[in-house]
Amino acid sequence: MHTLRFGILLLTVFRLTYGIERTVEVRQTSYDLSKTLDNHEKDLQIEMIPLGDGDSTIINCPNGDVIVVDMGKPGKLGWSESMVASYLRKKFNNVTTIVISHPTPEHFNFLPKVFHLNNTKSLTRIVLAGKTDDYTDSDIKRWITAHSNIVEFVNEQKPCISECRATPPICNGSKNVTFRYIGANLGMTKAGRSIMMQITAPNFQLLLPGDFQGEDIEELIAAEWDRLGQPIKSSHMKLSRHGSNKDCNSKYLIKGASPEFAYTSNSYPGENLQYPSCATIDRLLQIRTIRKRSETAPFACFDSENEQVDQYRSWPYQIYSTAPAKDDYKLISIRVPVPH
Repeated sequence: MHTLRFGILLLTVFRLTYGIERTVEVRQTSYDLSKTLDNHEKDLQIEMIPLGDGDSTIINCPNGDVIVVDMGKPGKLGWSESMVASYLRKKFNNVTTIVISHPTPEHFNFLPKVFHLNNTKSLTRIVLAGKTDDYTDSDIKRWITAHSNIVEFVNEQKPCISECRATPPICNGSKNVTFRYIGANLGMTKAGRSIMMQITAPNFQLLLPGDFQGEDIEELIAAEWDRLGQPIKSSHMKLSRHGSNKDCNSKYLIKGASPEFAYTSNSYPGENLQYPSCATIDRLLQIRTIRKRSETAPFACFDSENEQVDQYRSWPYQIYSTAPAKDDYKLISIRVPVPH
């Protein structure tokens, strides 16, 4: 009997230690900037910062490394530069990689102001999409030049699917967390020259498509990865171009990913963007893989035909926004248990 009890206890400790019984946790909170989200469990933690019509994703690795994907916004809505800097104050010394998913200001214009030479000592790589000539803003040009020894353009600024020559981000010492480039530089516009990237951990995949545009390109990407036997199926997906329905978030991309959870970096129509499109949300629901929530929450989408906001005041699905209602900005945090 004692042996049996000891065995059950040992199994319980093993499960708790290696994260077997813990599941992915998604939180949407009005973040208190006086605090920093802890990571005592040494899990993979992904945070999407509320920047209004802008975008930023922070990846906290189990070993403490921090990877930043995009950081910028075009207007006054959402967090300010000083709020972002305050939020990152305990993370600066851990930032190893910065990725600019595509060369439009709402994805990079905070970087020169938040990341200075004196707080990027741990930074070892800056990965850029697009072409050198895409970065015409004077601040970002100076910032790239100041860090030129660690700057790398994906696939030497050429289009690619699957075989994208560039060093993907890594969580040092965390073999259970991997990154891969799905495609890059395939479009004709700056937004279309996005990096599409996938983050993978045990029982977890997050697709970050940047602002990929072009239904034909999205169809090509999904078909190519299917052919290689490595489909872009992702349990979690951040919508392209803030949830727009304008030549992005096609049926090919959404069906290929078939996410159970979806995220958008904007929702209640802001100063410049009126996304996500209700048509994009409907497309997500039509594939029938999105999970339902145990609780309801407000959510807004934009009806481009009638030019009005549709409010889903009792939103029962696992679709999250950094701005679910007017003047309501939320930090989205995804905690992913990983074996140690």
